[in-house]
Amino acid sequence: MSESRRQRDLLDSLAARQFFADKLEAHFRAHPLQWISILDLMKIGGPSWRSRIVNDLRQKRGLNVPWNHDNRASAYRFIPWVPLGRAADVQPPDQPALFEMGGR
Repeated sequence: MSESRRQRDLLDSLAARQFFADKLEAHFRAHPLQWISILDLMKIGGPSWRSRIVNDLRQKRGLNVPWNHDNRASAYRFIPWVPLGRAADVQPPDQPALFEMGGR
């Protein structure tokens, strides 16, 4: 197999991975908090759908997609989250820093 053929195949596989990961993410976001069976996920996510959930959705995109831990009726669901509060290193503009109160 020629080098250009290998590069083309690699690009095709990366594009396919991205395509199926996008389809899975869209489906999870359209059905938040609903358990989705692995049979449905196989149809949507194509080959290697489980790797797409773990690698692409969880690790790269930061989605919270837990498994139900049921081997007989295996399913996953998307749990959207909204960060509470603020990052610890971010100080609101109208609040003085601790120990910088002055006056004493």
